[in-house]
Amino acid sequence: MDPDDPNHNHIHAYPYSNGKYDFDEWNDAFWTRFRDVARAARDRDIVVNVSMLNVLIARFDRFKTPFDKNDNGGQIFSPKRDGDLQPEWYDLDYSENGVTLRSKQQALIDKTLAELDSFDNVIFEIQNENGHDIASVEDASAFQNYWAAHVASKTSRLVMVHAHHGANQHTKGVEHYWDESYNDILNFHFYPKRKLGSLDMVSNLLHPVQSKGKVLFDNEGWPNRVPETGAVDYRNLNASTRHNWAMFTSGGYGAFFNLSRHDGGIGDSAWEVIAKRLTVQRNIVETVRFWEMSPVDEHGNEIDNLVHNGPGNEWQVIANLGNEYLVFFCGSKGSNDVEIDLPPGNYNFVFYSAENGTAMGSGSIDGGPRRALRSPRPHLWNGEVGLVLTIIRDASR
Repeated sequence: MDPDDPNHNHIHAYPYSNGKYDFDEWNDAFWTRFRDVARAARDRDIVVNVSMLNVLIARFDRFKTPFDKNDNGGQIFSPKRDGDLQPEWYDLDYSENGVTLRSKQQALIDKTLAELDSFDNVIFEIQNENGHDIASVEDASAFQNYWAAHVASKTSRLVMVHAHHGANQHTKGVEHYWDESYNDILNFHFYPKRKLGSLDMVSNLLHPVQSKGKVLFDNEGWPNRVPETGAVDYRNLNASTRHNWAMFTSGGYGAFFNLSRHDGGIGDSAWEVIAKRLTVQRNIVETVRFWEMSPVDEHGNEIDNLVHNGPGNEWQVIANLGNEYLVFFCGSKGSNDVEIDLPPGNYNFVFYSAENGTAMGSGSIDGGPRRALRSPRPHLWNGEVGLVLTIIRDASR
């Protein structure tokens, strides 16, 4: 739902001709195409994340946007101090010439819901990197919560908010979102990349929300292409892979950001390499009942200390205690076996490469304290990408 330069040959929610948007009509071609995309995605078991009221729409200085009176041929809305419409974008009472900004925002939201709510593979997101330093945490969160409640009142689909202020390695403002029943998904963008791939960074940031009963998500990650050529940036890809596993073992979900100035894009050879990493993660994760697993125990304490040793010097654990466990290892490799505490019972285990999904050893083990599992030899896996261990209780014994 982002704005863009019409000269890029995109089609838009509002009709565009002679250099102006018609702010009072809808572009049927846009909505037909949007439904076609949602339908094609559903046929391929793909979830569509629809981001509404993206603050970029208010960046009149960067984009042609129907909310700018210079681009809509009308009398609303006027660029402000830096050529944009911020912080007014977050003011639910702001109006010009008798027209409230809220009425135009609601029209766009309600039209989107009317067109896409019938698709069961759609989630609706309010905002993207809200506020930054332009609006206060209080104003930005009040804005998002208002519209999230509105959307939730009109749909049974999941509703997502960007749950921290702007983007960076912090969760500033998350407390304004975590207790609201209409916020199903809390989204984060943990930029910049200086600590990308750090298990502890992600775990520490998400720990305060791990027991709030929300879906946790980072729906961008970090670009994994060389901007000038579009080629795979393997250093970033490896770090992004670790970041996504850190998100999962912290109780969340992750994604990759496909961004390149190169002519290549979705479906080219670099994209296939990058997408394969996500496929590998999904395939491994779906060997366990991940929706029943948690990174914390009943008291909210993280369970990483169930593992005492392992083949990598960094690890994180997520589990349905006594039934299923997943451990992600990365970092400096060694020949140490895994030592893990397991309740009584018999368990089957498998090691997987996080790089290509190859099963690298399997077996069974009885429960008990500091049980030892033979690790794959160090040269068989990439410490920059990671090694995954799944342990599943054998219910037949």
